[in-house]
Amino acid sequence: MSSIEPIEPGHAEAVWPLSVEAGWNQNVADWRFMLGAGRGFGCAGPDGAWQASALILPLGQNWPGSAWCW
Repeated sequence: MSSIEPIEPGHAEAVWPLSVEAGWNQNVADWRFMLGAGRGFGCAGPDGAWQASALILPLGQNWPGSAWCW
């Protein structure tokens, strides 16, 4: 089983294929922005490629008390 690891802005190019696979419109720059603005977590496979991701983004001025999860 893969462990849950933090995803940092520097991982943007590595996690971008998840958007392509899911048919989402986010690009590498979008990933970099979102990972810098919030917090990302994910699981990588045995080959080191990211297999899953989750993002928590600030919602309003009460961060980290209020967040939008994706």
